[in-house]
Amino acid sequence: MHRSIDPELDLVWSASSPSRSKPSGPRGRIPIMWSSGSRRARGAPWPARSICGPAASSERSCGAPGRRARRRRYSGRRAGGPEPRDPDGDAAGTRLTRGPRRFFRWLLRGPRHDGEAPRRWWRRLGSGLARLAVGLVLASVLSVGLLRWIPPFTTAFILRERAFGDTPVAHHWTPWPQISPDAALAVVAAEDQRFPMHWGFDLVEIEKAVEGGARRGASTISQQVAKNLYLWPGGGYFRKGIEAWFTILIEALWPKRRILEVYLNVAEFGPGVFGVGEAARRYFGKEPAALTATEAALLAAVLPSPKRMSVARPGPYVLGRTGQILAQMRQLGGRSYLAGP
Repeated sequence: MHRSIDPELDLVWSASSPSRSKPSGPRGRIPIMWSSGSRRARGAPWPARSICGPAASSERSCGAPGRRARRRRYSGRRAGGPEPRDPDGDAAGTRLTRGPRRFFRWLLRGPRHDGEAPRRWWRRLGSGLARLAVGLVLASVLSVGLLRWIPPFTTAFILRERAFGDTPVAHHWTPWPQISPDAALAVVAAEDQRFPMHWGFDLVEIEKAVEGGARRGASTISQQVAKNLYLWPGGGYFRKGIEAWFTILIEALWPKRRILEVYLNVAEFGPGVFGVGEAARRYFGKEPAALTATEAALLAAVLPSPKRMSVARPGPYVLGRTGQILAQMRQLGGRSYLAGP
């Protein structure tokens, strides 16, 4: 015999009793046996309780499960019956996936309120898009915040190269203490000479690019880090807007040294060669900490187009650009220029 006790109703139901009497009254709809100390056995009236307020006539009117459904759920759980189900119809055995499903349900149609008229589809769509935008903003902030301390195991450019590239991808993370200071200074001299002073956007270079007097783009190292980590190559206002958002997050959450460290580890120095550590071992046969100023300048010279320019077989343009980078490194003051970041 299995016995099931409902403390709210103070009753006992025998699941295998051969004689089942049906008590009188409006609540005697299922076979039950009243305990001697229950309110019903003592002849006391039922309390007028309702979770929907005094105006509601019954619990079923507001969408809550009735007493019969609750009693069956409780009895089945105690007697080894079928798995109970929650009011939304989800099986209790799927508790691990119930949370994500409820979140996406809330994301698309919002919370449900009893007695509320259904909203029109465009309002539901606008509400869902607003919630989706909030979720994406929170996810981007969390991702950038975690990468301040955690090395990125891959990037958008690496994934694209592995999916559509013709050469195998080689990538190895190198911590900041194991990178030559000349390598950091070379990429700053070649790509973003105002890197220690600006906050993600070089307004002087942007003005030159707008006027048409600059021979190269106005992207800063912070913008290139955002593009390499999260975006795809190309132009367009939509991609530039996303890049600007991630650039603001990177500058707000990372120190300058971390930005340089990540850039040196995610930049492409050759077809399928990502990171200064892998480039130093492949092209010069040494660790990145042992790179000289000339070798670092040669690596930085191919950054604008690593698939067309070669470190192993540098052409006249690459060699001339290497000399210019070396001269700019000396004009900036050498290694002391980056002593602050």
